[in-house]
Amino acid sequence: MKKTLIIIAAIALLFSSCNADATGGLFKTITEAREALTIKHMQVVGRKGANDTLWFLTREGLFVKKNNATGAESVVKSVEGNRVQSSAYLNDAAKLLYKTDKDDGSLFEYDPATNVTTPKAVPPAPITDFRLMPNGKVVLKGAKDSGEFWVADYNDLNNGKKIDAGAGFDLYGLFTPSDYEKSDTSKEFILSFVKSGSPNEYRNYYHDGTNVKAMNNDLGPIANFAVIGTDLYILTDEGALHHVKTNTLNVAVKLKDNTVGYERNAFFYPVDDGTNVHFITNPSSSDSMSVFSVVKADPNADTTTVGTIKNGYAAVLKDTFIVSSLKLDEETFLVATQKHGMYSVKVDKNNVSKNDDTNVQEISKAEEYTF
Repeated sequence: MKKTLIIIAAIALLFSSCNADATGGLFKTITEAREALTIKHMQVVGRKGANDTLWFLTREGLFVKKNNATGAESVVKSVEGNRVQSSAYLNDAAKLLYKTDKDDGSLFEYDPATNVTTPKAVPPAPITDFRLMPNGKVVLKGAKDSGEFWVADYNDLNNGKKIDAGAGFDLYGLFTPSDYEKSDTSKEFILSFVKSGSPNEYRNYYHDGTNVKAMNNDLGPIANFAVIGTDLYILTDEGALHHVKTNTLNVAVKLKDNTVGYERNAFFYPVDDGTNVHFITNPSSSDSMSVFSVVKADPNADTTTVGTIKNGYAAVLKDTFIVSSLKLDEETFLVATQKHGMYSVKVDKNNVSKNDDTNVQEISKAEEYTF
C-alpha cells in the first residue's frame, strides 16, 4: 500500500511539473537543478561590434550593454498595451527597429545616437498583421484566410514581394538560422505556412536574400534550418534532419532521425570543422543535448551521425530552454535562455560532437557573458 501511494504521488508530481511549463519540455522542467533567474530573455538582437555594444530583448523591454559592462541599460520599456515583441539591430544604419503589440501591432525605429523613437507606418488594408525579422525584413499578412503575404524591406513596406500560399493557409513559422551574426537583408530565411486538416498541409518558401522561392512541402513542421554554402539543412519538430540544395529546393533528402522532438525555432547551431559540419541542438523533451554530424563533401551519403551530449557545454545548457542565439566568431556564440540567463560559449570545433569536457574551451556563468 505504501509503495502504491508513493507511485501515485510521483505520477501526480510528474504531471504538475509538466503543466507548469509545457514550452520547455517535460524533462527540462523536472531536471532544472538551478533556480530560475528574474530576467526572462526573448531575443539576442545584435551587436555593434566585438566588445562594443550588445542589444537584447527581455520581457521587460529592450536593453543595451556597452563595452562588456557588468550592467545593462533600459532602452525601451515594455508596458501593458505596448509590449515589445521583437526587434532588429540595423548594423548599416546603427539603429534599432522594434515591433510592439500597441494597436494590434506597431513598428518603431529607435536612433541610439539621439535617443529618438519614430513610428513607421504599416500599410493599411488588406494588410492585417506583420512580423519583424532579425535582419530588418518585414513579413506582411493579407486578409484573413486569403493566404496572401508579402516580404518587404523595413524602409519600403509598400513594395514587398508577394507570396500566394493559397486560400486557408496561415503563417506557421519564420525561421532564421541560429548562427545569425548581424543584420543583412540579403541573409536567408524560411517562411512556412500551414492549412489545418487531417493531416495539416504545409507550404514552404526560401528567401535567398533577393527572391522568394517555393521549396519542398513534404517536410512536415519545421523546427529550424541552417545554411552552409549552397546546402540547406532542415530540422523538423520530430527530429528528422533533411538536406536540400539551393538549386533544387523541391528535393529533400532525409539524412538522419533523432529520437527526440524539437520546438519551433529550436536552437540548431552549425559548427564547421573543415571536414564535417556539426549541428548542436537543444531538444524539447530531453535531459541532454544532441549533435548531428554531416560529411560536407557528400551530405547525402549514409554517414550522418547523431550523438547525445551531457558533458562540457551541455552540462550547463542541457536543462535550459534556449530562445535565441548570436554568432560571435567561428567557435563562439551567445545563447539566451528563457529562465536561466545568457551565456557566452566557445566550443572546440574539432571536439564539439564529443560527450566530454574537451568539446568546450570556455563557457561563462549565467549573465557573465562577454561579446
